[in-house]
Amino acid sequence: MIVDKYKELYDPVQKVIFSVNCKIGFAFGLSQFTQFGAFAAMFYALGHLMDAHWSMSMDDGMRSLFAIMFAAFQAGNAAAFGPDIGKATAAANRVFSIIDYPSQINARDPKMAELKKVDLSTF
Repeated sequence: MIVDKYKELYDPVQKVIFSVNCKIGFAFGLSQFTQFGAFAAMFYALGHLMDAHWSMSMDDGMRSLFAIMFAAFQAGNAAAFGPDIGKATAAANRVFSIIDYPSQINARDPKMAELKKVDLSTF
């Protein structure tokens, strides 16, 4: 009886979760296919360039490919973290406004170094 009620409540949620997870999995697979397909195309083009220009060494080709790949990675990171720059600036402004707030305590004043007696019965 309790299991039947639980299954009745959970089945619609499970169908939605399954659908969302299938879409996420498909998008991830497509992104991986695109990324590694671009790598394969770059290596294929490098092979043709090296075949056409015999003066080009494997070191030069690999260096240029890695430079292109890392530039693309960093461009993607910059695009992904771009919206967070506004939030980081606002947070830094709040922190520095607290730091820049004038203090009521003067650490160099000898009167501030004296301890005051406190009545423990009223504390």
